Amino acid sequence: MNKRIRKKYLSVEEQKLLALYKDCESVRFYRHNDSLENAELFTSIIGKPEIESSIGAIWFSSTQDKISATAFIKS
Repeated sequence: MNKRIRKKYLSVEEQKLLALYKDCESVRFYRHNDSLENAELFTSIIGKPEIESSIGAIWFSSTQDKISATAFIKS
């Protein structure tokens, strides 16, 4: 990415995240105690979310390439 564009549009924190993303094998993002609607919105940023459950816990998850997002629903 052009250094001029990075300097003008991305914060230092965003630049660090981008550098880490480019250098890693995979990244995972999590949210906890979400509402059903917010959990679905969060995970749909990556792709079509799947709803899963186990032992009383319910969550949405989606994956695309090396990015994965999971949001756990409030009990």
